[in-house]
Amino acid sequence: MTVLGSGTLVPDAHRSSAAHLIQRPGVMVLLDCGTGTVHGFARLGLPWQDLTHVAISHFHADHVGDLAGLLMALKHGTGGGRTSPLTLLGPPGFGGFLHRLATVFGERLLDPGFPLVVRELQQGVPFEDREADFRLSAHPTPHTAESVAYRWEGPDGVVGYTGDTGPSAEVAGFLGECDVLVSECTLDDPPGLGLHLSPARVADLARVARPDTLVLTHVSPPLTPEDAVRKVRDSGYTGRLLAGHDGLTLEVAGVDPQGE
Repeated sequence: MTVLGSGTLVPDAHRSSAAHLIQRPGVMVLLDCGTGTVHGFARLGLPWQDLTHVAISHFHADHVGDLAGLLMALKHGTGGGRTSPLTLLGPPGFGGFLHRLATVFGERLLDPGFPLVVRELQQGVPFEDREADFRLSAHPTPHTAESVAYRWEGPDGVVGYTGDTGPSAEVAGFLGECDVLVSECTLDDPPGLGLHLSPARVADLARVARPDTLVLTHVSPPLTPEDAVRKVRDSGYTGRLLAGHDGLTLEVAGVDPQGE
């Protein structure tokens, strides 16, 4: 798993907006596609042409802002050679969002020259790709009307991703026992609103979820990822904890961090 974008909507020379890539042989699943994702693939030397699935957690620009650019890159940047389908996954209402996106960028956005498969994930009804050998489940989060957390389960392990969320015991339970849990930590303590997590609230979530490795992302200035790690520790969390940065790569089986 590679963190492609560890930042927020705040411009940062080193941190793009939310994007996280899970790779297995023949499978590339992108969790969110925030601003900067497309060029982030190139900066990190990742084969964007081989994407098989994209899952969107909600429709804020820092989580979906590069989706149109990605579709255009796959259409025009591959020399028209792509024939394999791309599966687009999202919460209820995702199909309507894509059609609204196409009214802005042109109807051909959704006709890229290769098959597009669109699925809306309902709570309790996982998306299963038997050929690719993984399952993706979604659970609502307290952030927007449509926002969800994701749980990716494959033969190598389990990856959890909060997307954007406020404190929620139900979300923590849904993300339980992951090999890697990627958690937002937008706010500092004490948090001023309940639509995001702060270090103390991340610590609460992680004590319930008990991941093997917890990765903090989506940290908003002036808080830094390193500050967030320290404050999660100060809140009493003792598990394995990393500050997310663009390019951080984890082997999910054995969770051996690389490139730190």
